[in-house]
Amino acid sequence: MRTETANDWVPSILLISQDLDLSEILSEQIERQLGAEVSTVLSEDAAQERIRHAAFDIILIDEAIEEIGIRDFCDSLYRSNQVHSIILLASAAPDSRITVPLESVVDGHIRKPFKLASLIVLIKSRLNRFSVTHTPTFQIGRFDYFASRWVLVERSTNQIIRLTEKEAEILQYLANSSSAVVSRDELLIEVWGYNSGVTTHTVETHIYRLRQKLELDPTNAQCLVTAPGGYQLINS
Repeated sequence: MRTETANDWVPSILLISQDLDLSEILSEQIERQLGAEVSTVLSEDAAQERIRHAAFDIILIDEAIEEIGIRDFCDSLYRSNQVHSIILLASAAPDSRITVPLESVVDGHIRKPFKLASLIVLIKSRLNRFSVTHTPTFQIGRFDYFASRWVLVERSTNQIIRLTEKEAEILQYLANSSSAVVSRDELLIEVWGYNSGVTTHTVETHIYRLRQKLELDPTNAQCLVTAPGGYQLINS
């Protein structure tokens, strides 16, 4: 994993698509308009290999890519702790392979056919979360948390751990609760809003992912603990 500081960050994007023409156009325009570094790969295996050797702020996934299990692949990316945001270039067809609510799989999506300007705006909105800041929002355990960039910075090593949008919202809400116990239903309402397509299982999945990033031993949580009635943030 690369080490970054708040002042030297250059956006890094990985595009997974088998459409070579689309990849060329998107890479050129994203680099030109956003000043980002864009890497392109044709397959899930190639993506996993890149991710093992480099960190990316955003991963763009073309749903049309063959033989990719979107949900499992996204879960593996979240577990890598090296991805800030996943954006899906989703099919507009009714037989789309995405059979679960998109917000529970990725951080953003855009339906094909889409305008390039719309995708640029979506990417920029995610990258803007990484605005330069020198003051952490709060401390938790061995980390400083920077809300504007959705990142945890380990104080002893300066290592950056990236959060997804929902992980950041959960962490911020728990921190704002002044160490009070917050129920799953409260998190569901406050973070996701009233959405019948999202269940408390989604909350539990995100808590699990947060613990993988926060805790030295996720099976024995010390920072994000399960308490009677819900979850509690300790040492925030």
